[in-house]
Amino acid sequence: MSNLLDNAYREYPELLNKFKNLIEKQSSTVASFPLILVSSSKNGYLQVEAFGKTIQIEFSMVRDPENNFYGQITANYIRNIDDSDFYKKDIYTQWFDKLGNVKDDLANSFSMESLNYDGFLFGFINKSLEKLILSDAFCPVKNG
Repeated sequence: MSNLLDNAYREYPELLNKFKNLIEKQSSTVASFPLILVSSSKNGYLQVEAFGKTIQIEFSMVRDPENNFYGQITANYIRNIDDSDFYKKDIYTQWFDKLGNVKDDLANSFSMESLNYDGFLFGFINKSLEKLILSDAFCPVKNG
């Protein structure tokens, strides 16, 4: 097995656990805010409903050009979840290292945020909702 694959096998569970801990510890705080409905979905994702729209917070692992692995948290706008007309669009993404340091850009080594901050998930969801409001998901549909 290659070193890169060995590293991926070693780091994935650690990064995934950071994401799961974030969801478990902070989702109840987010759910206490009015107009936001939070629920767990299958595969350990978090679904957030606000303004009649649904976003799903998902985890995946990525690597940078230097082969360092990061957790990726992505907010996706989803529509028609249980329908054949299913639609999914990325609206906001951040990355974190195995220490929980969060980055807006993997090319920037400096980080001011942490998954360990109690308000991180709420801030991530707020940024995601701001992006959603500015997206075409908030544009009226065309008649005819």
